Amino acid sequence: MDGRSKHHLVAGLLIGSLWAFSEVVLGTLIRTVALPLRGTLLTGIGVGILFAGFAYTKQAWSVGLAVLTAVVAKVVFAPSFGFGIKVINSS
Repeated sequence: MDGRSKHHLVAGLLIGSLWAFSEVVLGTLIRTVALPLRGTLLTGIGVGILFAGFAYTKQAWSVGLAVLTAVVAKVVFAPSFGFGIKVINSS
């Protein structure tokens, strides 16, 4: 694996982690404040992070890795914060 591929791999992992972190933290904040359309807001934020990551890496597989990382992080780490399985369906 060359240096450029490693760079895109790390970028995809970081983008996915940032997306999952924003979903968990902002989802809890929006639920606490009781704002309507929580799922729509979180989807917009997640898509914005994903598009910014694609603009940075310009590699489709890096974006796919970001999506996979976000899904795995939400399934594995979100229940450890006490939110339960409902975090998977944030809408």
